[in-house]
Amino acid sequence: MKNYFKLGFVPVNSRLNFCLKHLAMSLILCSVFFVPSAVVAQENMFLRFEKSRPADNLNDPEIVSLGAFSLSTEKVGNFDIINFKSDVEGEIWGFDFGLGYSFSSRGSPLIMYLGFGLMLGYNTDQSDYIAGYYPSAGLVYSIKQGVGVTASAKRYYNVYDDSIDAIMVGVVLKY
Repeated sequence: MKNYFKLGFVPVNSRLNFCLKHLAMSLILCSVFFVPSAVVAQENMFLRFEKSRPADNLNDPEIVSLGAFSLSTEKVGNFDIINFKSDVEGEIWGFDFGLGYSFSSRGSPLIMYLGFGLMLGYNTDQSDYIAGYYPSAGLVYSIKQGVGVTASAKRYYNVYDDSIDAIMVGVVLKY
């Protein structure tokens, strides 16, 4: 017999789970309306498509993201729709919001950045809300006016049971 502390007729574990699910859904809905306006306030806006590099470990998920990426003199920000696909843990759809600092030398087409982000999502296979976070480091290289490539390394925490290391490569298009 499980030993739950009880609040009324509902065990604390299920009440806490209920509250966390509603908090995650509220944050997702708020981010849809308020985060794009914060990202648009930046100077250079890009459309970014990234995909994770195939991993040696077959249990690692495939990660794809599509969204807005902004750069200014010393700041970087992103707002993406992200998808994790894992044969073992299930499929997650969510929103990814990140901020950080960018470093570049004058006239150089290469920009480096360090950042931190939050990922809010829903695991469709396990019917569970996910709230994860990650540190990131990346590069953006401008090939020609308005077109570039990007590479980033991220370590996602609280997405699945273990942390996930992801190396993402992609394309950025200025708009």
